[in-house]
Amino acid sequence: MPMKKTTFPSTILILGIFLILFLTPQSDSFGLEEDLIITSSQVDISCFEANNGSIDVSVSGGNGIYTYSWTGPDSFSSSEEDIENLEAGTYFVSISDDAGNSGSESITITQPNELLLESFTSSNVSCFGGNDGSISAGTISGGTAPYQYSINGTDFFTSSTFKDLSAGNYTLTVRDANNCAISTN
Repeated sequence: MPMKKTTFPSTILILGIFLILFLTPQSDSFGLEEDLIITSSQVDISCFEANNGSIDVSVSGGNGIYTYSWTGPDSFSSSEEDIENLEAGTYFVSISDDAGNSGSESITITQPNELLLESFTSSNVSCFGGNDGSISAGTISGGTAPYQYSINGTDFFTSSTFKDLSAGNYTLTVRDANNCAISTN
């Protein structure tokens, strides 16, 4: 039986090439690096030299457990996530994760200027048994306005002048908006 001869056309038509590419987010477990995103919030010092500042950091991104390394004024160091009881100054945190990703940030804790009662005036009573004496705070600087005033350390007023006082010893106390106080006799 004779063999049947099959022929193919001399031109091959390519109908199309399809390329499918799957992209995977870096957070999947393929060991890809991902930047650490650091956000921070701070509480500045309320009164001059009070050492009550704090910094709270939050981290996202990366892989695994985070490691913290803080440095700051007067040889301050910590490995805690959040730090507190801070004095004024600039603090630096370096954060890394298990995959070797890292990030850093600097945060400055500020404090108000020292609260100062720079001057005050007083007037003695005009006669024995009188009650026409007065005490008035003069220039106040530093701290955080507004200020309040007291002559007994308990009752505070917005007025800086106390009138109709009888003879005696008084302690003039000035308190600022953060409850920082200074007194004088």
